[in-house]
This record gives sequence, structure tokens and C-alpha cells, in this order.
Amino acid sequence: MKMGAKLKIFLGLVVMLVFNLLLVGCRQEATQPQMNSNKGSYSVVDYTGQKLEFSTPPKRIISLSVSVDEILLDLLPSERIVALTGFADDAGISSVADKAKAVKGRVKTKGIEEILSLAPDLIIAPDWLPGDVINGLKGIGVKVYVFKTPVTIKEIRESIYDIAAVTGDRAAGDKLVKQMDQKLDNIAQRVGDIKEKKTVVAFSLMGAFGGKGTSFDDICTHAYVNNGVSKIGIEKYDTITKELIVAINPDVFILPTWDYKGDGETTRYIEEIKTDPAYRNVQAIRNNNLIKVNDAKMYSTSHYIVDSVEEVALKVYPEKF
Repeated sequence: MKMGAKLKIFLGLVVMLVFNLLLVGCRQEATQPQMNSNKGSYSVVDYTGQKLEFSTPPKRIISLSVSVDEILLDLLPSERIVALTGFADDAGISSVADKAKAVKGRVKTKGIEEILSLAPDLIIAPDWLPGDVINGLKGIGVKVYVFKTPVTIKEIRESIYDIAAVTGDRAAGDKLVKQMDQKLDNIAQRVGDIKEKKTVVAFSLMGAFGGKGTSFDDICTHAYVNNGVSKIGIEKYDTITKELIVAINPDVFILPTWDYKGDGETTRYIEEIKTDPAYRNVQAIRNNNLIKVNDAKMYSTSHYIVDSVEEVALKVYPEKF
């Protein structure tokens, strides 16, 4: 596969996973579970405004998003999940590759026939799926809960609460969020007193990324580092040129880890960065301060994003750990 085609695939996945905006207030109000008169029954309203009613919690759930794969596997017994996404087994981009082995089903095409063959009683779908896919599933009577893809850690908390509500497992959702917050508190205790924050620039196979309004920007905030591209006013969809990176002169380069095709392209790309004449006077290169942070965590829009915060903090400020 040519570099251009491969980068388009990577870009598509990253955009799907990371860079959607979220109106948290609306979601909090929309997805609060409404208990009905029948014992054990409840209803929720999804991001699109559709109300879903349940007499009992669903037991054959399908996930159509990597972030939902990650949340469901830590939220529910695996026997309640009938299928995960095709990326669930790829440890390069999924934080639950080992846990995913407990679930046999995979949805790879998102075709209606493929999904129906699994006889789901609930499908949890991200808002970036094509409307014809979602409407097609709704049209044949399958319960489809559409959620808005989160970006910030605050929004991820709410996403977990929402998914816990629709699956009828609010207590498990509370526990998952509490674990996130405990880890963030520990990070803050270790690096929260940093007087001079180091500046980082992160790379994917597409180049530098992570301007204002991205999940990476929020990762940096919680890891107590300066996100170089955000600091100079770069927005999330702006092009980040080599000239801008040189002007930022970051202390640290964060390098990619996911090798999409397993052909060593990521290794070659990293070598290109190291030897690029344009970067020879950048502090990160001069001081050989190049770190890798697990892409599965870096691009996560589930509770596993907190592991990325921890990894960034640890590798930028190793003396604090």
C-alpha cells in the first residue's frame, strides 16, 4: 500500500476515535435513566433524542466503536457482549486486546445482515457512523443507542455514565469513573507542583497533531506538560508545518507506536524525524529527548486515556515517579 493511502486510513481512524466535539451538558440531561413503574424497567434518551425502553438490562450487546469495546469489557460480564469491533484484537489501537478474547463475535463491515445474524438486543453506535447504517438498523426494530464521541476527560466520564445507564449498570459506571479519578489524583500529587513545565510536540504518521480542542491537548493539561502546538494557538484542524515545530522548539517529541500494517513503517517514519535536517537544532533532537506513548491509550476515548496521561507524565518527568 502506498504511503498516501495508508495515511488516509490512519487519519480516518484517528478522526473517528478522537477529534469529534461534544456538548456535555445536553448529553447529561438526555441520558439520565428514567425508572418506570415496572420493577427493573428503565428508559434512556440517546444523543439523537431517541428514547429507548428496557424491561430488563440488555444481554446481547454489540459495540460499533473501539472506545465502547473498552468500556463494555470493563463494565460488564463478557457474556453480555455478543460482538465487538474488528479493531478490538489489535493491541496497537485497542487497550483491551487480551480481554476481547472472551467475546467471540466481531463486527467488521457494519452491514445490516452481519449485525442481525448476531441477534443483538442493543447496539451502541458512535455518532460518526453513516446515518443510513444507523437508520437501517433502527428500521428493522433493533434498539440502537447513539452516543456523541467524547474528546476531553470530563466528557469521557459522562460517556461512561451514559453507557452504564443504557446497559442498566450505573454502579459499575461509577466504579470505573472513580478508578479514573484516583489515577488522575495520583498523577497530580506527583507532578502537580512542577514549576517549569516541559513543552512537547506529538507525532502520528501524518505529522504533528494535537491543537486546541483535541483529546491530546487535554492529556497534556492533566499530565502537567505544555502542548506546544496548542500553546501557539494552533486549532485542531490546522496544518502543523515543520517551520512551526522548529519555532515551538519543544523539549520533547512524542513519537507514534502503532504500526497499522505491521510492515515497519512506523519505525522508518521515526528515523526520518530523527534525521530530518529541519529539526537538527530543536531541543528535543539535540537532547535526544524522544519518547513513545502507547497509541492505543493516546487515541483512546474511554477511561484508558488516563493511562496515557500517566505515561506522558512519567516519561516527561521520570524523576517524579
